[in-house]
Amino acid sequence: MHLSDKKVATWLSQMGETMASGISPAEAAGLVGGLPERTQSALVEHFESGLSWGKAVESVLLFLTDTERSVLVAAEASGTLPTSIERLSEQRKQRAAFKVKMVLAMLYPFFIIHFAILIVPIQHIIDGDYGAYAKVLGMIYLPLWSFGGLMIIWSRIFPTQSRSLLRRVPLFGKYSLHRDMASLSETLAACGLAGLNLEYSWAMAASSVGSQRFLKLGESVLILIAQGKPVSDAFSEYRWLPQYFVQQHKVGERTGQLVDNLEKVADRFSKDAKRTLMTAVIVYSGIVLTIAFGLAAFQILSFYSGYFDQINEIQELTN
Repeated sequence: MHLSDKKVATWLSQMGETMASGISPAEAAGLVGGLPERTQSALVEHFESGLSWGKAVESVLLFLTDTERSVLVAAEASGTLPTSIERLSEQRKQRAAFKVKMVLAMLYPFFIIHFAILIVPIQHIIDGDYGAYAKVLGMIYLPLWSFGGLMIIWSRIFPTQSRSLLRRVPLFGKYSLHRDMASLSETLAACGLAGLNLEYSWAMAASSVGSQRFLKLGESVLILIAQGKPVSDAFSEYRWLPQYFVQQHKVGERTGQLVDNLEKVADRFSKDAKRTLMTAVIVYSGIVLTIAFGLAAFQILSFYSGYFDQINEIQELTN
């Protein structure tokens, strides 16, 4: 079952507020809407049977991420469920807002590319051959749309490989790093607030990013935790880690303000990711548009060059 980030955020927010007022999970699940009827009924029945949130996330709340499920289980054990639920709601809202901004940002290059394609075969318009113009457009648009559709399907089926490919593209690679750092920091902070221990928090955070290099970082951290050493001792091996994250993590370890620092880091890299994405969109759209106008200008100049050559030949013959 799949629910949009907006729906999940609304449901979590209402559940958190309702439970914070002293209402039991069973009553809250019955009062709060937003879930499919069958799921809501199963959840109410689950809580009325006296089962825990841990069982609920395994059998009913399958639309939640692994990190969200772990946070809810830890929050139930530590007695911070309402607060943790509302924090998860805020994270979902931010994720939904970011997805909307990303879609809007990608609309610009989408229109630029289609506009550029309209310009490329302009020679046929100049010649008055509109049929040839339409044929060229079809020969470009159909493969482009087919390729785009296949890429969307491929990214859904193989999300890890698609993210790995994106990291190799200039600017988009930087965006991916900022987004992954925000995700790692956000998950670590959420786990810390829910009362999860360091070992479990890092295991969850590293796996939630979905990147091989973060998994390796998590493995190194887990080894140090088992040895009783500070987590930040592992960071020197991974020079790709941003200095801001390393610095804030070390300061948080020493001052006992690690969760607060991780929240600041998550906010910083989330904003950096948005800025980098916008920069990438503008740069690549500009490149596409420049190439398109360059090709169009070349075709127009070629046409008029040939036209003037013909005029010169006619004048030479008349003379």
